[in-house]
Amino acid sequence: MAPKQWPQLRGSSVSARRITHPAAPVELPTSPLARGGPASPFSSPAGPQAAAGAAGGTPAGQDALPSGPAVARKAAASEPKHAGRYTRAAVAGLVNAVIALPLQLSFAAIIFRDPFFHPMLGSLVKLVFLSSAIHQIAFVGLSSLPFAVGQVQDVGLIFISSIASSVVAQCSEAGWTAENTLATVLMAVTAATGIVGALKLAGIVQYVPLPVVGGYLCFVGYFCLAAGVSLASGVQVATLSSWAQLANADALLKLAPALAMVACIILVMHKIRSPFALPALLLAAPCVFYGVLHASGLTLQDAQEAGWVSKPQEGDGEWQFWQAWSLYNIHDFPPTNIYWRAMPGQASKLLALYFIVAFGSSMDIAAIQADSPRDLDYNSELVTVGLSNLATAAAGVGFTGSYIFSQTLFSMRMGVDTPLMGAIVTAAELAVFAVPFNVMAFLPNFYFGGLTAWIGQDILKDWLFIAAKRISAVEYALLLATFGLVMAAGLEAGIAAGIVLAALHFAYSYSRVTMTAFTVVPSRSGAGKLRTFDQRTVLDMFAARITAVSLSGYLFFGSSVKVLNNVVEIAASTLEMQPHVEPSTAQASAPVLVGKQPRAQLSGLPSEGTLAKTYDNVDKLVGSKSASGGSQLAKVAAALAESPRRVQGLDTTAARSFVTLHNKLQHMGIQASPTCFWFPTMDAGCHYCEERFLSVAVAHGLLAPPARCLSLAQVLHAHLELPRCILGEAAVDYRAAAAMLARFTRKLVLRAGDVLFSVGSPADDLFLLESGSVVCRVDFALSSVASRAQLMALPAGTQPHHAEHTIKCAPGSLVGEIDFLLQRPRSLVAVVEADGGAWVISRQAFESMAVQDPGSLVLLQSIILRTTSLTAAHALEALERSSHSQ
Repeated sequence: MAPKQWPQLRGSSVSARRITHPAAPVELPTSPLARGGPASPFSSPAGPQAAAGAAGGTPAGQDALPSGPAVARKAAASEPKHAGRYTRAAVAGLVNAVIALPLQLSFAAIIFRDPFFHPMLGSLVKLVFLSSAIHQIAFVGLSSLPFAVGQVQDVGLIFISSIASSVVAQCSEAGWTAENTLATVLMAVTAATGIVGALKLAGIVQYVPLPVVGGYLCFVGYFCLAAGVSLASGVQVATLSSWAQLANADALLKLAPALAMVACIILVMHKIRSPFALPALLLAAPCVFYGVLHASGLTLQDAQEAGWVSKPQEGDGEWQFWQAWSLYNIHDFPPTNIYWRAMPGQASKLLALYFIVAFGSSMDIAAIQADSPRDLDYNSELVTVGLSNLATAAAGVGFTGSYIFSQTLFSMRMGVDTPLMGAIVTAAELAVFAVPFNVMAFLPNFYFGGLTAWIGQDILKDWLFIAAKRISAVEYALLLATFGLVMAAGLEAGIAAGIVLAALHFAYSYSRVTMTAFTVVPSRSGAGKLRTFDQRTVLDMFAARITAVSLSGYLFFGSSVKVLNNVVEIAASTLEMQPHVEPSTAQASAPVLVGKQPRAQLSGLPSEGTLAKTYDNVDKLVGSKSASGGSQLAKVAAALAESPRRVQGLDTTAARSFVTLHNKLQHMGIQASPTCFWFPTMDAGCHYCEERFLSVAVAHGLLAPPARCLSLAQVLHAHLELPRCILGEAAVDYRAAAAMLARFTRKLVLRAGDVLFSVGSPADDLFLLESGSVVCRVDFALSSVASRAQLMALPAGTQPHHAEHTIKCAPGSLVGEIDFLLQRPRSLVAVVEADGGAWVISRQAFESMAVQDPGSLVLLQSIILRTTSLTAAHALEALERSSHSQ
């Protein structure tokens, strides 16, 4: 994917659902947003003066101490501004409360889904409301965001529910009473929430495999969907086979309103842009239900008897909120009524809960940061989440919670900048906690079932369908596998198996070795060395004799056999395509490069007629009348170069496989070089091979021996010559052209060790080597003034790896032409390696040439164009090799 970047997927439905469309901010009559004031989160100061005013400074051009009337006007204007602040906060608080209250009821039904809790569900719901209120108080007091909304969240509910059900089962087996079992459950979930809050969440999400979390969230979606169907229909739906129980008229009749409510919520969320639409729907649904009851002549008791509304439980009317902690049934210390032996068995669930809450909280904070105009302290906000969970645990009502980022962003768009909004949400939840009756006994079951089913389908939609388009196919397969394993084997075993699968996939991907075979474009590796036309033609003839193979991955015992077989196949293919040569007579020497593409089609020699027009003694090599033609060509060794630059590691077994490779090549009739040549780069290896080819051509009279010193006419001839079959030898008078160009040059004597120029020096001269050699060293990360300044400002641990490239320039080569033409400071260092001389063209002489002798300028520009074209072609080839090696 820099830190791990998650795909644009939502961790949960409630936490991620946007309540208001970004393009439709709420505008109240007194809202600065409506007036375009500076308090709007969507407006920014128009300029420096506005910024100064927003920061509390005095705008330019105004008196530092305003007059009395100005103060009066400012005070009068501030009253409606403050009134607008509180109005916006109050409206946002009411909207958030209307949405949060029914959701907390649904969450309570999920947490305490086990039939054991049904007789006491009314009291347990109260604890969830108190927990959410404490979460909200913590976020109001600790978060840097005045518009933050923090509640019990759905991401960790499945594990909380699993812990509760597991403790009930163990207590039942141990024969504990219902009161002590409930006390043990509350202690277990509270302790789990406290531990999650005490541990640091920052950075832990970096170690969570996305497919594993995605598979778990798919199960969360399925669990919520099944819980919603169960709440609405009265039929317990858990496993896939249990869905068949819905095939009866009564269950389908009760399920229909819940499905209708899900459809209405989806329609409202996607079609209506007003932030008040969803709260209005949540308020209207119970009203419609009671309207239908009244029109049918039925009472609430009739609906309860028919199963449309939960029946009131014994003791619901006796609820007193100050006695809420009596549910722990603690009479001594340390408590003896708690079944402590049930706690160690929850360790695996607690560990998974920790990771899941960390993941959900990190995604929520990242989503808030993405839409918030202010910078957030990521770690500080995660600490707020941890302290919030600690606070609920300390209060004895520990249910994991975090930011509800959709409601937080809604409050931000409302322009909330006061804690009043959070206070209203807290007050509403505390009121539900304190009222002496069971709220669930007055609301229809399809209401809770529809909300819960909507949450489930939304999570399933995101992670089961949308995720398929936003993550790789392998990751999506791991996600589905984790989902299936959780469904089949349970939470802990399924998640553990998913982590194992993700680890195996990583190991496979890391150890996979790819090979890419390709031919090398001739004369490119000698980009820093002048090649004459004759030399380039010879290299074209022998281009098919260099095969490069680039290796990437981790070479170990499992991949060495495949690598060995592929290299042997490439070597055999290279020999089969050699013209006029029997495979048994060829030799293989020196380096190569591998990758992933299938073997390339290698070109053969040019036709004899074409060569005869260019070379007077071509018959020595390919002449049909020459008895030694084939044998002379056979003396040119074929080169196989292997580049391990992208190999991350090599074990002993893989290293020994190269001995096996040597033996196999010998069995194929290939005489391998007795020496293993090693070069720092592939270019250096290819350059060595080219020099070997040219030496063979010189030995057989195809080329003249290379000159150690060139005249200016010879340099022009090498740079500008064309095949004699096109223009003929008299097409260009190189001596006359050299004499004209020499008027604008000066001679410079080069001594070994001299520095022609260094990085940052002015590029006022262009050098053309006559003799000797110059070594240029360049670091492309520092090749410009801007990049050097930028990298120097980066922290030491974040600076990129610097790789210095070395280019050796021989007689006839241009040195420093790029910076000279771009008129920028030098981006490389040039040091004389061997004594010699050079022609120097200053910038002043270059400009004079344009006026006095345009023909010579065109000649010089043609030389520069050829040099830069070869350099660009070499760079593109290197980039292509690099892309194949990734």
